[in-house]
Amino acid sequence: MSAYGHGVGDVFLYSAPFALIAFLLTLFIKEVAPKTTTPAADTA
Repeated sequence: MSAYGHGVGDVFLYSAPFALIAFLLTLFIKEVAPKTTTPAADTA
């Protein structure tokens, strides 16, 4: 049981910085408004 706990702790410690970096990068993604029309509606 102790090895399982150490393994989970190691995985968390290695993945937490990557998750934080990914979250911070999402703050810089430009927001784009969705299209209000579809190609089929444009031709009709």
